[in-house]
Amino acid sequence: MSLTDDPAAQITAPPTTRRRWGKRPQPAQPPEEQARDLARARLIARLNQIMLPVTGRPDVLATMVWGAPDTTPPAWYDPATATITLNADQVILNDAHPDQIDPTHPLRRFDQPVLIGVCAHEGGHARSQWDLKAIRERSPSPRVMAIATYLLESWAEAGQLRATPGAAPWLRTAARHILQFPPTDPDADEDYQRARALVAALLVLARVDAGVLQPGDIIAVESIVVATLGQPTVNDLRALWQQALTLEDGDADGLCAIAQRVADVMGWQDEPDDHPAMPGLICHSGGAAGGQAGGLTGGTEPGSSGDSLFDAISDLAGAVTQDATDAIKAEREATWQANRPNPHILAAQADEAAERAAARQAAQIFADPITCTGPLRALRAPTAAEQAAATHLAEQLRLAGHRSAAVAWTPHDAPPGRLDPRQAMAAAAQRSRGLPVTAKPFQRRQRTRVPQPFLRMGFAADVSGSMGNTADALACAAWICAQAVGLIGGRTAALAWGSTVTPLIRPGASPSHVPVLSTPEGTVVLPEAIRALDGALALSEPGSLDARLLIIASDGELTGSDDDEDDPAVMSQSLIDRLRRNGCAVLWLCLDGRPRVLDGAVPVEAHDPVSAARAIGQAATTALRLAGR
Repeated sequence: MSLTDDPAAQITAPPTTRRRWGKRPQPAQPPEEQARDLARARLIARLNQIMLPVTGRPDVLATMVWGAPDTTPPAWYDPATATITLNADQVILNDAHPDQIDPTHPLRRFDQPVLIGVCAHEGGHARSQWDLKAIRERSPSPRVMAIATYLLESWAEAGQLRATPGAAPWLRTAARHILQFPPTDPDADEDYQRARALVAALLVLARVDAGVLQPGDIIAVESIVVATLGQPTVNDLRALWQQALTLEDGDADGLCAIAQRVADVMGWQDEPDDHPAMPGLICHSGGAAGGQAGGLTGGTEPGSSGDSLFDAISDLAGAVTQDATDAIKAEREATWQANRPNPHILAAQADEAAERAAARQAAQIFADPITCTGPLRALRAPTAAEQAAATHLAEQLRLAGHRSAAVAWTPHDAPPGRLDPRQAMAAAAQRSRGLPVTAKPFQRRQRTRVPQPFLRMGFAADVSGSMGNTADALACAAWICAQAVGLIGGRTAALAWGSTVTPLIRPGASPSHVPVLSTPEGTVVLPEAIRALDGALALSEPGSLDARLLIIASDGELTGSDDDEDDPAVMSQSLIDRLRRNGCAVLWLCLDGRPRVLDGAVPVEAHDPVSAARAIGQAATTALRLAGR
């Protein structure tokens, strides 16, 4: 009987709990670690998107490890699980953040050539159908198994190049990480030195015939191998590895036979326990080909170890990687230049985005009816002087927008019309010669009505604390302009801006009362005010024949920001530049001293509402006269 089966024990035994679903909850990660892990997971997902073109197989997955021991190889392929594992600490350049790495992007993949090159190398192994278990069973000794594995390195890259001919530069960029060759053992005998030379021949010289390395890359390594093994032996080995490169995929019997012939050329006997140790290579199937982990490790700098073969291979790998990286950077620049977006298309897209933002801003600000809230304290009836000023301004704008009928003379072959002697003589000559009469001796005058330009005017009044002395005058000027533009059939809108944007006159409305303003606010929303007027009146409409005018009434004391992108002055300047580029005039009005004016705006100083209306009328007159030209 168990403890819980005893009724007496059930009284004193602690209650038992069973978790039917899931695992034991783990302590929550800090937000920084969660963000890091998510970024790494996104990178692994992007790597898996390129596995199909790299390996030619839909079942191969890629994964990546961070913080692995220093002895961990750069990458390895496990055929049992069809998984390519990448050591992020070795294959990612410049400690790039995972979110900055995108192997799927045709240009951003050039930023991490080693990562792509290592994927291409391991993809060559994954693309093949070699069965290491079958090779091991058919190998008479571990020595032959090691030789066969070395032969597979160049075969895998040759197969990758046959499937994807453009992979050669990427494979070269990974040479420093793929050609991992251990330094010599100080106590090594001559047989071990000959074994190292054989490994160098199979790993380095054979890659020339595979199409990855160039003959000029291997001069130093080849001279050392020839000095160690002899030229006849190297020639025999070259014939064998060239034969191995032509083997059918998965031909384990043929590969083991060639590996045995390589051992015979080296003069090694068949006894498995009587052969020199083979230097190891960490790559294929996640393990060393021989019994020793190789690599450019151990604190020895390339070119200074005292081991000539190790130094030559290290220098070769470094030089090939650098040359290939430079070539890929040049290819990236050429690709970027060839695929660089058309600046006109980018400008059009930016204009469309700005138009949508302006429309959203206008819909948000002018959505509700105008009420006396915020800086809009009240509405009052206009005075006789203000009505007279509006009428005078309307007449001035009407005269400026007047267009006389266009007169054109059109030729005709019969009266009525003014006779053209030259055409008449040409017609008589054509008749006397019996030719078709094409001359038209009569000209008629035709008048064509020219459409009057349409005026669109936006008024943005600053209601910050520094504008307290001019608030009433600005409101009066806004009403005079709106009334005058409405009298000539134009369209106007007005708003107040400070810490917020407050509508004063709705777009297209003809106001009957003058707004009364207060100035309790700051100056941070001028960009929103410009966008709202642009969206409501289409002031930045490209190619429009209408006269468009934006009036900004302010002293120019704009509240700054630590970030240039969020600085109201910088944002407003960008919007003003866009308006002027599309044909909208910008007027900067101030009734109290000389204002600080943004570039491109025309400064206007006035002392009262009437003089302000007169100055605005002159600017609007100029815009009307230039409209449509």
